[in-house]
Amino acid sequence: MSRRSISIGMTRLGLCAGLLIAVTAAGASAQSARTPTSTLVLGEITSLAVNNMSDPASGGRLVVDGKTIIVPEKLGIGSASGTTSLQALMIAATEDCKKKEPPQSGLATSDSCRGQQPPALARVKATPNANGELVASLLMIQKNSGRTLARMKPDPNASKESYGRTPKGYSRKQPK
Repeated sequence: MSRRSISIGMTRLGLCAGLLIAVTAAGASAQSARTPTSTLVLGEITSLAVNNMSDPASGGRLVVDGKTIIVPEKLGIGSASGTTSLQALMIAATEDCKKKEPPQSGLATSDSCRGQQPPALARVKATPNANGELVASLLMIQKNSGRTLARMKPDPNASKESYGRTPKGYSRKQPK
């Protein structure tokens, strides 16, 4: 073997080793990058808007529990009566709500046309996009939320009784 062939072999070996190190480092940095995790947001719908009322598959925005959530196009919204679109929720609103500018759904706490109806509740699974905005991947809406809200909010007229732990179990404490 000549010195030249040994030199070429060593150069090739060095290039392969360098390439292997570069690929391994790139793979390690790609694996160490955090992937966005989804967030579960539960609460009353504060506001609801559709991007394009003439498009049945239009997306929009909603605010739940103080968090603005983007609703992507073609996302089916689960409800007690089945799956619907964001546009269909707006179309199902009362005439008073539809006449508002911009149109209101009658489901949000900010809707002036809602009257005495309780606001709708939403359960949203959302993931942050590149800009940090939450984008819904699952959206469930409960329209008639009066009974649920009554269970969630404490009744000021309820008894102030509580229970305390004793050596023999639990006993009822009387209010002071």
